[in-house]
This record gives sequence, structure tokens and C-alpha cells, in this order.
Amino acid sequence: MDLTSDQDKVFVQDIREGQNVDSPFLLEEIKLGQTKNGRPYVSLKLKDRTGRIEARVWDQAENFYENFKDGDIAQITGSGESYQGQVQLKIIQAKQPEKPDNLDQGLFQPASPFNPEEMYTELLEFIDGIGDPHLKGLLLDIFSDQDIAAKFKKAPAAKRFHHAYLSGLLEHTLSVVRAASFTARLYPRLNQDLLLAGAMIHDLGKINEFELDKNGDYTTEGRLLGHMMLGLEIVQAKIGEQPDFPADLARILKHLIISHHGEYEFGSPKKPKILEALVLYYLDEMDAKINGIGGFIERHAVEDTGWTDYNRLMDRFFYRPDLEELLEASDISEDEREESSNSRRRPERDPNQMSFLEDD
Repeated sequence: MDLTSDQDKVFVQDIREGQNVDSPFLLEEIKLGQTKNGRPYVSLKLKDRTGRIEARVWDQAENFYENFKDGDIAQITGSGESYQGQVQLKIIQAKQPEKPDNLDQGLFQPASPFNPEEMYTELLEFIDGIGDPHLKGLLLDIFSDQDIAAKFKKAPAAKRFHHAYLSGLLEHTLSVVRAASFTARLYPRLNQDLLLAGAMIHDLGKINEFELDKNGDYTTEGRLLGHMMLGLEIVQAKIGEQPDFPADLARILKHLIISHHGEYEFGSPKKPKILEALVLYYLDEMDAKINGIGGFIERHAVEDTGWTDYNRLMDRFFYRPDLEELLEASDISEDEREESSNSRRRPERDPNQMSFLEDD
């Protein structure tokens, strides 16, 4: 069976215990192992655009291992089984697709729900609003570069936890930029131009950290250097094309990149040492956690109880309450609701009237 659309495709998110499956999947993390009795088996993950599922090959495992590699797409026949509270697939048969070129690659790569061209246009609009000429010129040089733009629109933000899908880097970056713009307005002591610039380039190196093909694995330079170093290289090269770019400002920008993971144990070479760097760390962390944990809850919360299985990364279970039932709307009208909301708003302050606190 060769698929060119969603028709007849069984997606990972829909596989249940006891379900028979006959559908193509992308193969990842193929490993040959042995049971306690010395019987060979293959463990792997099957992937499509809706997620990943653990799979096992028990029969003719060595033959499977010799004929398939990570990144292959295979037509899989098997059945869903429960193991330690999670569904995995027992593979009965696997074969190469008859016409692999006819397969819609979009079936196997998770992608952002948002249009990458529209997101990139919004990102450029934020750049247009930056007042500092040095920062604005640098950002325009970076994001107007056709090679950078093409990669930035396609790259994932991570391999696993958050925004781990096509255009995930752009989605994540734009979310952090939006949050930075709001936060800078909320806290005027922050330099908005600097915070926005840091938000835009903090993960720039990820365009070279991941392979942008169907497998999305780490590149060699990604494994050896990591996205912070790769991002520094890109930014330094672009700064080198602007001989009048202030050296002190260049150092601050580099600090924003290498400190945005916040703590040494999180892979940050330096801790944030300016206020904008600290805020960038929190905004980046917040967006990653909301996306990653939110997605985990959506995929793993049991409908009857609302509880997920154990999340090893976060060292806890998560609960999804029925908020629509808990916060059921009252019978008051929309006009009454708006009037109540307005009555709770803080009145606008007369700029000519000093408060007693300002007399101190």
C-alpha cells in the first residue's frame, strides 16, 4: 500500500491496544538486543506526523535489523499491545514501500499547525519596529539571508521535548518574541530592542544543529558544538560584515545567546548576568515547558481519570482537570459580564496627580 494522502493511513496517535495495523511509518532508533534467554529482538520507534510509538520485532529480528536503518520508511503490519501501561506495536511484518517516491512526506513529519510564511512575516514586522539602528541592521542581515530564512522556516526547535516538528523553531522563536514584546512594555526598565533581538537569535544555531530531512537527527556539528556555539558563529559572521557595530553591544548579544539556558546544569555555559538575559531565560523556559508539557498531557492523559502516565523528564504525573465543568459559565449576560469586568479595572491615573508614595 503506497499512500499519497491521509486516506487509509493509521496514525500513531490513534493506535490502541488490540488494534491491527497495516500502514507506513518512519523508523527511528533501531537497536538489536537479546532477551534473557538469548533470543534476538529489535526495539525501535515508529514515527509519523502525530508522534512516536515504541515497537518490537520478535520474529526474524536479525533479518529486520540487516534490512532497515534509521530514517527508512517501511510498510508495517502489526498489532497494538500494552506494556507497562503504554501501548507499543508488535511488528509482524515489515517491507519496503513499492513506490517510495509516491509517499507524501508530510505524513511522517510532525509540523507546526501555523503557516511558516505567515510566522516569518510577523517576525520581520517585529524587526521593522526595532529602533536601534545597529540591532535592526544586524537582524535584517540575518533574517533576510535566503539560506538562513529557508532553514529557519523548516527547522525543529528540538528533537524530543518541545516544538519537535517542522517549523517548530520558528513557532517557538515567534512565541518568545511576542512574550518579550509584552514583557518589555510591562516592565519599562527592560531594554525592549535588546530583549527582542535576544529572543530572535537565541536559538538561531538550531538551523545547523538538526538535519532538515525526514529523520531530523543531529548533524555532526550539532553534536560536537551545539546550537549556542553554532548560533554565535552565525551572529559573529554577520557582525563582521558591519565594521561600525559597537563591540560592547556585540558582547551583550553573545551573552544573551550563551546564557539563555539559565543554569549550568541545563547546559548554559554562563548564567544570565544582565536583566534582559535573565528575562530571556524565563521566557524561553516558559514557552518550551508550555508546549512540551501541554503536548505530553494531550497525548497521555487518560480520559476517565485525567491523569497521565509518569513523566520521567519532569519527575511527576500530570493531571488534566475538566475545566469546562469546573468553571462552568454562570447565567449572567455578556453585557453584565463586561460591566463587572470594567468595574474591577484600575482607573486610569491622572499624570498630574502625585501619589503619597512618590512624595518619599
